[in-house]
Amino acid sequence: VAQAAPPPPGSFVVDVGLLIKRAVATGGDRVDFPVPGAGPVVPAGHLAVRGDNADESFDSRDFGYVPPERVVGVVIRRLGAP
Repeated sequence: VAQAAPPPPGSFVVDVGLLIKRAVATGGDRVDFPVPGAGPVVPAGHLAVRGDNADESFDSRDFGYVPPERVVGVVIRRLGAP
C-alpha cells in the first residue's frame, strides 16, 4: 500500500468542521502575514485563506496553507442587501 507524500511545510489539517474563508493567494504567490511552520510563499497546490475579521479570524495564520480538495464550495455573490 502506497502512502501519501507528506504535506509541505505550513500545511496541515485542523478538524474544526466547515469554515467560510476567502482565498487570498494560490501556489507561488507571496503572503504578507506569518503562516505557522512555513515561509511567505504558498506551496504549489495550496491556498492561503483569510477571514473577514482580521483580528479575530481563524485562518491560514493559525492552521497553515490549505489544499484545494478541502474546499467544499465557492461563494458567487452575496444575497440580499449589502
